[in-house]
Amino acid sequence: MRSLQIGIVGGTRGMGLWMARLLAGEGHRVHAWGKASASQMERLIPGCQVIFVSVPLGVTREVIQRVGPLVGPEAGLMDLSSLKAEPLKEMLSCSSSDVVGLHPLFGPRVRSLKGKGVVVCRGRGTKWFSWVRGLLQSQGARLVEMDPQEHDRAMAVVQVLTHLNTMSMGLVMKSRGIGHEELSRLATPVFRKKMAMVRKVFHENPDLYCSIVALSPYSAEILEDYSRVLAALSPLVGARDSEGLKNLLTRITLQSP
Repeated sequence: MRSLQIGIVGGTRGMGLWMARLLAGEGHRVHAWGKASASQMERLIPGCQVIFVSVPLGVTREVIQRVGPLVGPEAGLMDLSSLKAEPLKEMLSCSSSDVVGLHPLFGPRVRSLKGKGVVVCRGRGTKWFSWVRGLLQSQGARLVEMDPQEHDRAMAVVQVLTHLNTMSMGLVMKSRGIGHEELSRLATPVFRKKMAMVRKVFHENPDLYCSIVALSPYSAEILEDYSRVLAALSPLVGARDSEGLKNLLTRITLQSP
């Protein structure tokens, strides 16, 4: 396909910047807009063949409502957020364009798409769905086509449960009052890996991880399950019942992804 005019709302940082670099490398003319370029964005969007929305989860709906009506009926409107049902619903409602939902299963530091997972959700139309699928496949991505509700339900385990566990660990560590230096001297390899995740969630990008936990439509279910499991573990730990703990664990078969 010929070189396209492509706009990325939120294209000056994070996954938006990552997508801008990927598309520019493919020879497309990319307009990347941040908060400071709203007026330019509204002027240029009607002339773009494809628009990506890559903004924080908390403002994704608002931004789509603003951008969607500006996208032409022959163009494609896509998002890169980690939730899919609500963004797709808004894109379909606020535009007449083709609509595709994307969720890259990695962060913006990734340099190669080879073997990396990207969820693709159909919204409306086939032209731009085929285009973006071809683009990602040509880079070696591993595509996972999913229903948006099924995606959000599964990602509640993959992301919400993971980050809730990390937040809980960090908060418990704080309450124990053991200094970082002492913990570092005693750290096992597994603990070091977990501490790296705690630092990432608490210090590198807390807005992102808090939004993932707070805004998922399935977070309440995950929290309920998490609380129920802790309640089941509590009497066994309190009774120092290692055999009971083992019996509880061995009744469950888990397979590595």
